Amino acid sequence: MAFTIAYRPTFVIVDAYNFFIRHYVVNPSMDVNGDPIGGVVGTLQGLRKLVDRFKPTSAFVVWDGEGSAERRRSIRGEYKEGRKVRLNREYDFNTTAGIELRNMDEQVACAREFIGLLGVGQINPAGVEADDSIAYLCSVLDGRKIVVSTDNDMLQLIGPDVDVYNPVKDRVLKAEDVLKEQGCLPSNFACVKAICGDRGDNVSGVAGVGPKGVVKIVPELATEEDMGLGRVLDLIEERAYTPGKKENVKAKANTKAVDITNMRGHIEENMRLVSLRDPLVSPDAARSIRSLATDKREFRPVSIRAKMLTDGIQLSDDFDRQFMMLASRTSLWLNGQRKNEE
Repeated sequence: MAFTIAYRPTFVIVDAYNFFIRHYVVNPSMDVNGDPIGGVVGTLQGLRKLVDRFKPTSAFVVWDGEGSAERRRSIRGEYKEGRKVRLNREYDFNTTAGIELRNMDEQVACAREFIGLLGVGQINPAGVEADDSIAYLCSVLDGRKIVVSTDNDMLQLIGPDVDVYNPVKDRVLKAEDVLKEQGCLPSNFACVKAICGDRGDNVSGVAGVGPKGVVKIVPELATEEDMGLGRVLDLIEERAYTPGKKENVKAKANTKAVDITNMRGHIEENMRLVSLRDPLVSPDAARSIRSLATDKREFRPVSIRAKMLTDGIQLSDDFDRQFMMLASRTSLWLNGQRKNEE
């Protein structure tokens, strides 16, 4: 009697800029010429740890595409304004902030070139933010998806086959973690965020209202899947005033519920900025993401070593071993995908 073992692939999906910046601000590594290279070194070492830990079938590093913020800025012009990268150490470039920024851009370009040589897929369709590309990938890849990011926007993607790994906390977050820490189910997190706002993306919410306050008014957020913003706001409006016990007694106002109700239009606009359940991905961009995800990749160890020497970057002798095994798994998966298409 023959037994068939069902194989379900695992995909690691990295929020690239979030991942890179985390290493750039903390890693003090210099190349052989004394120039800062911590963002590259940290990113490559971090990727190796992810591949070693999760043994994925394939891995994707997802960047913002060119002009990626424009669609949301057409909704609200100040979206993502004022973002700054702050180093958490003394960094003497003998320079101005402009040169520091150029160095960061150069490190991003270097990291992307290394990632290509490692055989890891890179996704960056024009006009699409990384968050939207990640959300779209999670919807079309068949298997377990592990999204790597410290951005809590990603919590709304968590589901039966999607987890979020926070590399700072070294924790794989599941639905029960979101419920415990945010007070709501992942499928309702965008509704809560639309009300409370997102300081990191310069999305203003209702002043003085946090996630716990919203869930206190609408406890169904913790028990009812996919409530939808309209239903949440309707319930808040219904609960904004508690009728008096006697006919001549005025209704008692729930100040937070009243404030939320008065900002309904603003909150509905916020939802278009923060929601990833329906990612802002055009049909052309969707085709581009699918194509980039299934493009043939090549693991090039000789080129990796040559680039390390050229760029003056020092990594361990066995650095690329995990990527060699990843390349084999990815190749088998891509061959299977092509057979399915034939």
